[in-house]
Amino acid sequence: MLKRLSNKKVLYDIEAQTAAKFVFSNNAIKDVRKVSLNVQSEQLSSVLEKLLTPLSISYEVTGQRIVLKRKETRTGVFEAVEPLNTEGVVAPKMVYATVKGVVRDASNELLIGASVQLENSNKGTLTDEKGEFSLVIDDNEASGNLVVTFVGYDKLIVPIYLNAPMVITLSEAGALSEVVVVGYGEKSKKKVTTSISSVKGDLVNELPVGTAGDALAAAAAGVQVSSGFGGMPGESPTIRIRGIGSLGADNAPLYVVDGYPLQSEANFASINPADIESIEVLKDAASAAIYGSRAANGVIIVTTKRGKDTKTRFNASFITGSQAITKKVDVLNREEFNEYIPLLRGIKYKVLDSLQRYEGTDWQDQIFRNTSYQEAKLSAAGGSEKAKFVFSAGYLNQPGVLLGTGAKRYTLRINFDGELTPQLKTGVSLAPSYVEQDRRPNGGNFNTSSDGEYGVVVPSPIYTALLISPAIPLQLPDGRFAQPNF
Repeated sequence: MLKRLSNKKVLYDIEAQTAAKFVFSNNAIKDVRKVSLNVQSEQLSSVLEKLLTPLSISYEVTGQRIVLKRKETRTGVFEAVEPLNTEGVVAPKMVYATVKGVVRDASNELLIGASVQLENSNKGTLTDEKGEFSLVIDDNEASGNLVVTFVGYDKLIVPIYLNAPMVITLSEAGALSEVVVVGYGEKSKKKVTTSISSVKGDLVNELPVGTAGDALAAAAAGVQVSSGFGGMPGESPTIRIRGIGSLGADNAPLYVVDGYPLQSEANFASINPADIESIEVLKDAASAAIYGSRAANGVIIVTTKRGKDTKTRFNASFITGSQAITKKVDVLNREEFNEYIPLLRGIKYKVLDSLQRYEGTDWQDQIFRNTSYQEAKLSAAGGSEKAKFVFSAGYLNQPGVLLGTGAKRYTLRINFDGELTPQLKTGVSLAPSYVEQDRRPNGGNFNTSSDGEYGVVVPSPIYTALLISPAIPLQLPDGRFAQPNF
């Protein structure tokens, strides 16, 4: 029994004895009137009716909060009506429950400030600094769903569970939509308005190519890929983005690997294609603006594989195959050559009779060969929430179809990412490589060569094989090599 207490004091006593919380303004509840109540084992609604009705105050229940409002007073003439017969009418008893849980992402990071809302309702809350939430619902809402949202994550709708705290995991929005790497980071592909072509690492790994540049052929629109240095093994292909931009200056694009610009195409050719996560080709000025004048011919951005918060996984593969020229150039054989020579006008010398007894030589058969190549790959990747790593090693042996050409490449890559504190992260990337190449001149004529690295006049084998007389033997009867005088 409460005797001669102020309005507010009575409300505070009710709060102390129940789970209810009152919300009111000073204008609605004036602490000037003293009231007395005599209640025992009555429902809260009955107590409120006895307390608030004489004060012309109404109330509204929202969860565990009870909002008090002063009733509107009306003036005028009212007709008398018969009182409502409430005999036998029992008001339903409202039962409340509390839904509790925690919201986190796929890496178990707590999401602070995530929205948790009852579906098809305005009732909701936000997660606290521990990623936890608590929401009061009534028995009619217990069979509903919760809608959980957070910036940068996909919306999730889950059924309400009351028996234990709920654990809700949201997926990053970028993990479910294709992304491309641009100058300042990553963007969703559907939101990019600039001209970018993307080639995924899975496609690069499936192709039987020796260099990453070869994988771009026919894989990216607006990108022209041609064999560099006559298609010698191990050579970086010539890549041009949307044609050439200058008749005299260099037209090669800028190569960027994991954020670091490369000095030349040769460095790009030394990358093991199995280490590539994705390749993005920035083709217009808007997408490549961050790189300035160096990006005048476009930018090729390579992202290598990084470790993930998973168990360590090992991968090993061995690939072998054969190589051969698909078609030889059709040239005269010995008989056709000997018949054609006398028909030439102004010929200075006739064909020697001694050459007639030789079978003749197909010089293309002498300089080309069928070869086999081998490639071996080994990798390990994994880590934990705080440390992730990728280790890979590769070996490529690619003999050329032209005698005296070939390439061997040895690669090693170590990518490590660590989190010392939530504010301090560190990363290490090591990618040593070793390449051996055997090359031959690929152009010029009998007396000149287009390859300036030799420093001397070296005839081009392919050019020479097409023009040398088929009547000249490869070797003389005494075993010596024939040396035609050009």
